[in-house]
Amino acid sequence: MKKMMKAIAALLGCAMTMAVLTACSDNTDNPAPKPEQESQAEYTIMFYTAGARNIDPNMLNVLSSFYDANPEAYKKVNVVIQYKYSTTENLNKTLGSFGSEFCTTFGSKSLRWTVDPAKKFDEEAFDQGNIYGADNADILTSVRTVS
Repeated sequence: MKKMMKAIAALLGCAMTMAVLTACSDNTDNPAPKPEQESQAEYTIMFYTAGARNIDPNMLNVLSSFYDANPEAYKKVNVVIQYKYSTTENLNKTLGSFGSEFCTTFGSKSLRWTVDPAKKFDEEAFDQGNIYGADNADILTSVRTVS
């Protein structure tokens, strides 16, 4: 009788194991497709420049040329720009046609952005949301002399 109980216990154990393993299996032939991952660029160009005296118009022209590239090129490369406008006074002299509010807003400010080929240059280069730094903290406010 003891042997028979052991045999029944073994059979019952096998049956329970089979039931658990069968219940956990995935019998779907069509698994859900994995969402496409956006491919990363192969490299990144970080472009930093600053306006001074009368070169703001020229520098802005250079920066705008990034937007003339074929949008397909941006699948392989990211372009990150940081541009520091010259002083409000210089902007009034060189870009005064943009208006005094523009010159006051962007004078001596640094802007950072990543080139988005779906946008126009003006949308990003003149976007106040791209002004970098809390209260534009990158501006040198004091000079320390070393003796």
